[in-house]
Amino acid sequence: DRAAAASAAAGAASIPESITHASLTVPARAKVAALAALILSRTARGGRVLAFFSSCDGVDAAHALLTRGLASVRDDGQGLLPPGAPLLRLHGGMPQAERSASFLAFSRASSAALLATDVAARGLDFPGLAAAVQVDAAGDVADYCHRAGRAGRAGAAGEAILILLPSETGYLKHLADAGVPPLRPLDPMAELCSLLSLPLRPPPGLGHAARHPDEHTGARALGAALLHATSRDADLRAAAEAGFRACVRAYATFPASLKPVFHPKRLHLGHVAHAFGLRDAPSVFGGRQAGYKGGGKKKKQRG
Repeated sequence: DRAAAASAAAGAASIPESITHASLTVPARAKVAALAALILSRTARGGRVLAFFSSCDGVDAAHALLTRGLASVRDDGQGLLPPGAPLLRLHGGMPQAERSASFLAFSRASSAALLATDVAARGLDFPGLAAAVQVDAAGDVADYCHRAGRAGRAGAAGEAILILLPSETGYLKHLADAGVPPLRPLDPMAELCSLLSLPLRPPPGLGHAARHPDEHTGARALGAALLHATSRDADLRAAAEAGFRACVRAYATFPASLKPVFHPKRLHLGHVAHAFGLRDAPSVFGGRQAGYKGGGKKKKQRG
């Protein structure tokens, strides 16, 4: 409607010009790997990364997988980031004391990553962010702009990176139509190379050169490590399953104008599950099993 269009246009106009906008398109199987790669490469340069998710469960799942999940399969007992570079989380479901501690730790660190819901998109100031990564697309352009704007405070340079599935690239036109500057496409095979620095067991050979991001050696090594971790840790597996369900349910919250882009029928549930370190897609709504065909509205989980 007109009010939503006006809000989107105002948000797009308010994005700091110092921000560079980029998109990273990867298959569902490689989505968590893509996030891990972006965190590794940007923090290695001495920067801080703020990554946005659509739900509290999504934040908790990714945080658990990339901290204690990876630590359980690495010989050095370390998570994704080295000591001195914390990987933190922040959402509205956490006690206030924990939220404050995460905010302060992230603000004071020279190199760190914070996984958050939109509770961090407004009202919180993180000067000097290297990158604001949107793991899940925002439901409206104004929210995209608020998230992206975290990386350009006080005129500082920064990246706004949007992770998309191949089926979601129609969202780019939606942003362009609202006045958002063009998003430069990043090379997923090049970005995933930062995962090769992780001391993980090499995956079996493909018999051919990797052609797609989910065939990248680093992405496959990380995926196998997370699968192994969830198979040995019931609590980690439960967190991953909750994150998977939240990811699928989030599709039901997009406005009608974006339904052609974000529709549950376009999701390959098995591949989404694999990204969360799960061998099979768990049930989504109640007793409904993997193979979910849409329908059945759920209240949006807010951060």
